[in-house]
Amino acid sequence: MPKKRRSAEAERNPFIIGHLAEGEGFADRDKEVARICAALRDPSSRVLVYGDRRMGKSSTVRVAAEEVRAAGLPVAVVDLGNATSAEAAAQRVLAAVEKEVGRRWSDLLLNAVGKLKGTVTVTPSVAPDGTLSLAFTVTPAPEPSGKVKQFIEVLDAIESELDVRDLEIGLGLDEFQRLRKWCGEDFDWPLKEMFERHRRIGYVLAGSERSLIEQMLENKKAGFWKVVDILPMGPLPESELADWLAERSKATGLGLSPDAAVAVIRIAGPRTRDVVQLARAVWDRTRSKGSAGTDDVVETMDLLVVEQAALHQKLWLRLHDVARKVLLLLATDAKAEVTGAGTLSKHNLGPKTTVHRVLKDLVEGEVLVESVEGGHLFDDPFFRRWVQLNVLQDVGLEAPPLQVT
Repeated sequence: MPKKRRSAEAERNPFIIGHLAEGEGFADRDKEVARICAALRDPSSRVLVYGDRRMGKSSTVRVAAEEVRAAGLPVAVVDLGNATSAEAAAQRVLAAVEKEVGRRWSDLLLNAVGKLKGTVTVTPSVAPDGTLSLAFTVTPAPEPSGKVKQFIEVLDAIESELDVRDLEIGLGLDEFQRLRKWCGEDFDWPLKEMFERHRRIGYVLAGSERSLIEQMLENKKAGFWKVVDILPMGPLPESELADWLAERSKATGLGLSPDAAVAVIRIAGPRTRDVVQLARAVWDRTRSKGSAGTDDVVETMDLLVVEQAALHQKLWLRLHDVARKVLLLLATDAKAEVTGAGTLSKHNLGPKTTVHRVLKDLVEGEVLVESVEGGHLFDDPFFRRWVQLNVLQDVGLEAPPLQVT
């Protein structure tokens, strides 16, 4: 008998890294999705989702948005991660809301923009299918206070028009903390006052600059003090993520052993995106033989590091000597007390104030992250492994084995 052809789906790598995860490619975040769905449905809600980068916040917000849309309720999600200014952020909000409500309420945005007193211009266009779409241009404000006012006025105008029509919408602002960088610390209070005024928009804010966001939340004198509900986004429980990795592999004919699934998490974790990237590479390498064990995971990790070597070397060459010494230390001992007197002397790191500044620069440059225990960790596990494999030998040290148990 001829062999039965496998479905196209079964032949595809089930681990997605090239775009936001969706469908079966989305690692389960059932509790978080449910919480965000509830917020997007409720115009009295203000929920802040935050945690380190690559934890799956953006995918989680978008999965929740799709669930709410499927129930017939409008939701706009705006990614501010690669916006360049507060004006660009305002334009993205207008465009996202127009895309969501434009076909049903074609004049809502036009009426809302009309209330903005010339700070926004609208360019209409007609698609080949006859659909009208709008492009928005927000006039730059000269001062930070003007940028704050301008951004708030855009949302106020949308709120006002929704109120006239007795309509509601859910709005997600991904990487919202960038607004604070553009507008300054004075942004918090106007945003708080806006939340208190609005009755037609349910807000979900998502952000990845954990230290900055925690300052906004924990300071009693800051505008976000007890204004938003908090939804921390930490690592998925190891057992849940390992089961998901094994199930996704099995569905495409790859037997990923339980130990191998755990090894993927412990080598590449705790960020979901990094775990998925390593799992994807393991699938590619072992799919033909139909099974993958712990040794396959270890070998694949080091092969990935080799493939990315040019990028890692370029980053390394940009760093100055003290930064390199700090990274070498953390590559050998993730729990090292970098600014301790003994450590500074033993590793010839220089004055404590200099090392503090270097650590701050490495965090701001997203090379390191601050751990919850108070120390510092590599942001990228692949870069950390590159340092272990390529730089330690230059100082007479061997690369430590990858910890999988």
